[in-house]
Amino acid sequence: MIYRNNHHRNYTVLSNDLLQGGLNAAKREDGLNLESVAVLVHLLSHPTDWQVTNASIAQYWGISRERVSRITKTLEAAGYIKRNIKRSEDGKVKQWDYDVTDTAGHFTTCNQTQMWQNPDLGIETQRKEYLLQSNKKTTKKKTALADAIKQCPKGIPVEAFDEWLRYKADSDGFLGAKLLNNAIRTFELLRKAHCTDYGMVVHIAVGKGWRSIDPQYALIKNYFRTDRDIKMLMGVK
Repeated sequence: MIYRNNHHRNYTVLSNDLLQGGLNAAKREDGLNLESVAVLVHLLSHPTDWQVTNASIAQYWGISRERVSRITKTLEAAGYIKRNIKRSEDGKVKQWDYDVTDTAGHFTTCNQTQMWQNPDLGIETQRKEYLLQSNKKTTKKKTALADAIKQCPKGIPVEAFDEWLRYKADSDGFLGAKLLNNAIRTFELLRKAHCTDYGMVVHIAVGKGWRSIDPQYALIKNYFRTDRDIKMLMGVK
């Protein structure tokens, strides 16, 4: 038996297409796994101005940011979330966030009706302005992750810079000034060293648990073949 209660406050309306993944009652058709559905439903339960960060998701569920990255990539592939990146005229990132939808591939203006019907949801806010006000002591001289990503050096893929900053950010999604400056300087040095695969460099650094990335790109390239060979062997098994 399935028991449902009538809710008059603090609730979220979601379609069965999203919850069940299609018309096939035996198996989901949208490619989402259990943890991806859980995270998606969790995100959709928040107000429309909720700032989505991998760090906040990792902290809430008690999982690693690498695992969250895999989940968000699954949701992106299925069309439920997408990166919303705004750049300035000189190519620098001005703003970064995830857009989340309850209907795959449809990112239209959000329906505000539910927020008005459920004013209690307004209490749950995670905008960086609130974090800065409520955690002045702990966030002093720190930069919110969304603002840090805006400082991605020109000519550097924002996805690689984003992944490294998320790996280095604290549990609240902030980075110290020294850490951020070091990250910017490292990627600039990689660019001067004619790096051709920033994503692979970050993948290796995160996978090996490095505290920093060696700006000597020629040395890092030695790991490329080893890591790719391991992946190929795992695929054969």
